[in-house]
Amino acid sequence: MKKIIIIKFMLIGLLSFPSIAKAQWNLVETQDTFYCRYWEVEVTDDSIVFVGGMRGLQAVILRSLDLANSFDTTLLAGHTCYDITFPTNLIGYAAVDPSGIYKTTDGGWNWNLVYDSIPFGNMGDIFFINPDTGFYSYQDNYAGFYRTFDGGVSWTQMIDSSLGGWMSVIGGREMAYSNNALYLTGGNYFLKSLDYGANWDLYPNSSVTNMIYTINVINDKVWMAGMGAGCSFSFNCGILSQSINEGLTWNTTFNEYVSSFWDIKMVDEFTGYLVSSGPDTSQRFLKTTDGGISWGRQPAMGTFIHDYFYLFSVECINDSLCFAVGDYGTVFRTENGGGQATSIGIPENSNEYDVIIYPNPTTDFAIFEFDYNSNDNYVLIIYNSIGQEVKTIADISNGQVLIDAKSYHPGLYFCELRNHNRILGRVKLMIQ
Repeated sequence: MKKIIIIKFMLIGLLSFPSIAKAQWNLVETQDTFYCRYWEVEVTDDSIVFVGGMRGLQAVILRSLDLANSFDTTLLAGHTCYDITFPTNLIGYAAVDPSGIYKTTDGGWNWNLVYDSIPFGNMGDIFFINPDTGFYSYQDNYAGFYRTFDGGVSWTQMIDSSLGGWMSVIGGREMAYSNNALYLTGGNYFLKSLDYGANWDLYPNSSVTNMIYTINVINDKVWMAGMGAGCSFSFNCGILSQSINEGLTWNTTFNEYVSSFWDIKMVDEFTGYLVSSGPDTSQRFLKTTDGGISWGRQPAMGTFIHDYFYLFSVECINDSLCFAVGDYGTVFRTENGGGQATSIGIPENSNEYDVIIYPNPTTDFAIFEFDYNSNDNYVLIIYNSIGQEVKTIADISNGQVLIDAKSYHPGLYFCELRNHNRILGRVKLMIQ
């Protein structure tokens, strides 16, 4: 006799936030001035937390040996620190404006200028894949891409905006390295190089606007988050595009009431976080546990100087312990993955639904069951584990839908119930 497991979940009204007490993105550091802005957070393999940014006219690099409970501070007068990278626990690099790259070889105790002739801005990235091999991109009304093989002592310009065409817009604010390939953004393109930036393959993505976006790459999956094309820092501009074939095709999976998403961190192929700017603290943090198919809000906790502020960077040690930084010298930490995520897209006065699917796991069939109202029109959409829509069942006439599991490949699926384009609920189904 097969064992039947029933999975239930309750849908939560958008503004009722019953999970706030458990949603622990806690404010652990703040500065009472707009001119203290932290652009980047980086965590080394031995869990030392570094933060790069600015305090007035000084670059600031914070270092914490106790997971952001306390920090020691390095100030670089006359600069702004826009990005940091640590290829090892001891060796790190910081890109500062104007025109400087600082390096540490002792885990952040001391920083020394190693190069002073590269323009940089907040729309750029410095990224090292080992202590000697690194890359440097920028895009702020002009663009460029540089490469070093000697630990930052000398740099070769690989892409120059003066060359015109697509090269004039390459150099977005983030790079990635996966499967021995280097990835870069710029303009409305996603780029891939197999020879450390000497040659590039271009993949257009028209859903995002120029410059303002960030990427994550895991195996063949790519997530590109930022501002929607045609937007100019107004609300309803935050957008996430996803590709399951290294950028050959794109699917816009999410659009939310924020001006822009500034950073994305996928811990694995299913769990990830977005940080953004928005009109209130309930829209600072977003989390996915299904690879970006759906996202839930995780409100920030703490006493805030201003309700409206930007978060620019998020980094995780694992799927539970993460850090984020932004305006007004804000540093956030979660030790439980941000707690529960409040569902997005359900109106405040929405009814609660009990959604059940059984047996689960299954090999031959499953029954999807929900509270049916004959006056409404329901649609059930089934997605595979990489977000592809594999089945749509429309005009449902009762509260039970039979799913023929034999017609699907074994794996994890997501069953989504909709009503008048509202998402009423989702549940996972494992087919063996």
